[in-house]
Amino acid sequence: MSGNLNCEKDSFLEFEKLAQTVHNDLYIFLYSMCKDNEIANDALQNAFMKGYKSFHTLKNTDDFKSWIFTIGKRELFTIIQKNKRHHSENIETVTKGNILMESQQNPEEEYLVKEKKKIVMKAIESLKEDLQEIILMKYYHNISFEKIAKIQGINVNTIRSKHMRAKRYIKEYLYDTHGI
Repeated sequence: MSGNLNCEKDSFLEFEKLAQTVHNDLYIFLYSMCKDNEIANDALQNAFMKGYKSFHTLKNTDDFKSWIFTIGKRELFTIIQKNKRHHSENIETVTKGNILMESQQNPEEEYLVKEKKKIVMKAIESLKEDLQEIILMKYYHNISFEKIAKIQGINVNTIRSKHMRAKRYIKEYLYDTHGI
């Protein structure tokens, strides 16, 4: 009996270590999809609970991030379907300045960086949801195309194609609206 407890303890410790490495990224990802702190936190908690319960089914811990993101995304959609409510908030308060490199030189440069962040986020938020997810996962969470494909449940070449379309759209948006 005590052998099982040690196995469970080792499994818990490994899950906890992996969960801590992705906690913030998963929260930001979930929040960026729903723009609601409460819903994102609920989905996050549910994802980690379900993830722990089925952790024994994960064959390779290198896949943990894409695996838990997939669970989180499903949990988010379940909660949204149940609640049918959304609150729009500025994602900048969640990302805490991680969108573009912060300038530490002077207030004027810092202001310009913040304005650029807002413009880029408006461009990303104007994308269709599936394209928005790809851009956020690729650039803000450093997830590979292969893992994004697993999370979205589609072919990796489709992800690459959508990624290029999203980048083209963002570039056109920035040029058309701001001359950038």
